[in-house]
Amino acid sequence: MQSDMNEDIFDAVLQRAFCDYTDEQLSSYPDCATLAKMYPLPKKEKRAFDRAAKEIKYGKPLARVYLARAAVIFLCIIAFGVGAMLISPAVRAAARNVIIEWFNKYTHFSFVATDTDASDFESIDEVKIGYVPDGYKLIDRTVAPENIAYTYSSDKNFYMDYSIDVFKNETSDLFSGNRRSEYTRTKINGHETWIVYNTKNGGGSVILVGAKISVLVNGKLPKEEMLKIAESIG
Repeated sequence: MQSDMNEDIFDAVLQRAFCDYTDEQLSSYPDCATLAKMYPLPKKEKRAFDRAAKEIKYGKPLARVYLARAAVIFLCIIAFGVGAMLISPAVRAAARNVIIEWFNKYTHFSFVATDTDASDFESIDEVKIGYVPDGYKLIDRTVAPENIAYTYSSDKNFYMDYSIDVFKNETSDLFSGNRRSEYTRTKINGHETWIVYNTKNGGGSVILVGAKISVLVNGKLPKEEMLKIAESIG
């Protein structure tokens, strides 16, 4: 038993001596910064090394990290812009029922529910559509708690159809592409109306904005026909 104890003590002393020797040797080596100066990596390998180190640090691909940062910056800019816009009473009054944000590639219509105007629609199921262009017929009516969607199709051309969506303001956002589209703001039957039309494609949208309920006419139709449909809605 005494022999086993002596061997354990000898092993412990030997391990301690080895650790002391290793620490002494390591202390004499240059640090990472000095080694990087003495033996610099090629630029390509250094970029790859730095990228891998950052991915290990964040625990995700760097593309996702940068995308998240860009999204936060973008949202902060939008929030600041909208907040600054709504400071003005005149602007707040003009944007009472719909807030419109313009971007390079698209326009965002965000509808706001307010007190009912005298000219406002009463309810989504009571909105009437009076005019249907020649050669078109109603082929579908989809009813949901917050909107009713109507689809009309042409007897002559299957691809020439249009839709009418009646919706409650607080549940809807619309996005419209800005490329080659012309925007016009007017009044139809007392409602603020936005006309978005692409002459080259022969289609677009007419948006009748109400205080609580709005209507979207969308499809490939001549602008004159789309305005007749909008004017018949009541």
